[in-house]
Amino acid sequence: ALNDRGGVNGRKIKISLDDDGLRADRAVAAAKKQVERDEVLGIFGLSLSSTIGPVLGEMRKSGVPVASTFSAILDALPPAKPMYYSTGVTFEVAGEAIAVLSQRIAPKGKVVGVTFDSVGGRAALR
Repeated sequence: ALNDRGGVNGRKIKISLDDDGLRADRAVAAAKKQVERDEVLGIFGLSLSSTIGPVLGEMRKSGVPVASTFSAILDALPPAKPMYYSTGVTFEVAGEAIAVLSQRIAPKGKVVGVTFDSVGGRAALR
């Protein structure tokens, strides 16, 4: 429907998909291929939080923005990282918050924190 209305700024939208096999090295290779071969304008949606950091590092070199769809991981927290955007929930931010609260509250009592991330992801809880 968007392309039927002329696309974005007069440019048609084309989606390019690759399977990274839930591996960071394959995610980086796929992103680089899309930038070089497909001349993508951005990377949107990655398989796991563990693929974001490596892909983001490579895409910064190319000046291509990355938007993850599931987790506002520590890579996106202040100080903000250039070219990274998150549209998802804050799983790992919860882990970071629990860690800070534990340090502040632990001397006075017991803290139990629960957070989660997908298999292969990076938890922030120290």
